[in-house]
Amino acid sequence: MSGCDAFSDSDIFKMINYFKTKKYSNRNISLVVFGCFTGLRLSEILSLKRRDIINFDKTIKHKVYVKHTKTKVMRTVYLNETLREYLKQWLSEQYKTGRRGSFNYIFTSRTNHYTYTKKHKKKNKDKFRRKCGLSVQRVIQIIQEAAYFCNIEGHIGSHSMRKTAARISYEYAQQNKIDAWTFTKNVLGHKSVKETEYYLSFICADFEKQKQHAFENFEKRIFA
Repeated sequence: MSGCDAFSDSDIFKMINYFKTKKYSNRNISLVVFGCFTGLRLSEILSLKRRDIINFDKTIKHKVYVKHTKTKVMRTVYLNETLREYLKQWLSEQYKTGRRGSFNYIFTSRTNHYTYTKKHKKKNKDKFRRKCGLSVQRVIQIIQEAAYFCNIEGHIGSHSMRKTAARISYEYAQQNKIDAWTFTKNVLGHKSVKETEYYLSFICADFEKQKQHAFENFEKRIFA
């Protein structure tokens, strides 16, 4: 977790343009934008189903409620306009391929599997057929492949998108003179600011570099 690097803004644009040239572009773009714009854990994103995202009138919800993986507390996550537009394109494509059930996962793979209970064994199998959700391992492969072909440096892993959301939140809070650590803690659903500080250790490392650079410049001005 602590070893993963966040994406820069340019990294995100590069990946989106890369995915546009590949299969499942709408799914993969929606997935990356979802992770970078919400700060949810990858496992939380992959557990979402169509009923969690889509309103009764077939529009995309402005906010969703997600149970925190660790604390089991329900969190409210807002979906911005850009993310809703990407989701609309992907869910429309998903609907056309027959994956339109409210219990279908949002981010699906190509393979099907069956789920039965004793009560349903004798019933029509097609009624209980559902599309498999993507695995965490497969998503890591997808983003690492994109990062490789986009020449994105650093360690890319399961928390890279979540750390990107943390970076965006932290920078937004600083620009708007909000308590950046507390704001980012709330976005990530952490219990304490200490946990957030540890999670954003890469930002602290940047601070140290900037501080060193500032003193070096000061030294040059005074003693040059």
